[in-house]
Amino acid sequence: MQINKINQTPSFECSGLHIRRCNNILKRVSDFTPQGYENMSSDSKVFLRKCTPDRMQELAKTTCDIAYKLKNKFDIRYGENNYMVIAVGRSMASVAETLNFIGGEAVVIPLSELRFYLPDQVPDMELYRKYLEQIGLTKEKIQNNPDKRFILMDYAVSGDSLRTAREFLERPELLGKSDNFIDYEINPIIKSLKTIKLFYFERFKNFSPVGKLSLDNLRDVFTQSNSSTSREGRGNICQYFRKLFLFNLLDTLNLEDFHDFVPKREIDFVERFESQEYLERAMLKSLHNIKIQMDKIYSLTKKN
Repeated sequence: MQINKINQTPSFECSGLHIRRCNNILKRVSDFTPQGYENMSSDSKVFLRKCTPDRMQELAKTTCDIAYKLKNKFDIRYGENNYMVIAVGRSMASVAETLNFIGGEAVVIPLSELRFYLPDQVPDMELYRKYLEQIGLTKEKIQNNPDKRFILMDYAVSGDSLRTAREFLERPELLGKSDNFIDYEINPIIKSLKTIKLFYFERFKNFSPVGKLSLDNLRDVFTQSNSSTSREGRGNICQYFRKLFLFNLLDTLNLEDFHDFVPKREIDFVERFESQEYLERAMLKSLHNIKIQMDKIYSLTKKN
């Protein structure tokens, strides 16, 4: 029996007609920015709003709520426009994009599977340095802005991945060591433990602007740093859901309907999956125990 993977698809139910009509509208949007949103017609916004699955709207409102709280927190602590957020990997990518929408400065770097350790030798570091330079992250920028904070941000289970990401970026071939780097785990800003489950079950990764990139495959950094070319996001349906989600982020910010939002439907979906997964794991454990007992019986029978 194979355990279901909750993050394999967006898991949203939509009719083919709605998808086609929505996709035609989304294709006409030149760029998904506040200005691009303003240029959309009211009729297009109303139609997209009606056709968006409820749970996607909930994820958009949750993202906006988190981004808004983060910006307020960082503005107070470090000063407005005196910090840059660096979202590590896909979990916090949509939050980073939303920070840019509301006047913050944030980038997303593809970097995954960092929970264990940083190897002594990492191939294709020069390619990754060129990528960082392309998005405005250079050793010179950090050295020339001694008062600016560079906040490495991620959802953390153990905190190991965030520490490893910092060690990686601080290598002399990349950005070098600096006291201006700050590690920030998103967990404390999320008051509801149930909301944390949405990150644990990777419910936001489907909308990420970057794909998955491990230290063993840095040669793919330019492919995986773009959702339209990454292995995870280049399919038509993936691109459709990403664009629809970006619209909902901008729409939610415009309507300001997100403060202290609780995503009840999405939490219910995750908890139902969690219960199903628990039952399947329990069944697998039971079958394993039965096998052990049968092996014992067979062994005793063979001896006799």
